[in-house]
Amino acid sequence: MGFGIFNKIFVSFEAPFWDTSKRWIGFVVKHGINRYPMAQTILDGGRYILVFYTYASRSQEINKMSDEEIRGDLL
Repeated sequence: MGFGIFNKIFVSFEAPFWDTSKRWIGFVVKHGINRYPMAQTILDGGRYILVFYTYASRSQEINKMSDEEIRGDLL
């Protein structure tokens, strides 16, 4: 089974802003395109990590962005 274009974006935080008992978080945007609708939560040795999954046309858009542009888009 293929996914086509599929990317994972790992973002580490010093402290969580989410309920750490949840394994998945859904994100909703008020305006524009939601490139990152879901994130998996990971606690790794005191680091709080969100893993965003993108696919298809959203991945193609993100592949054209720099790391700084992605960071700004996510935050």
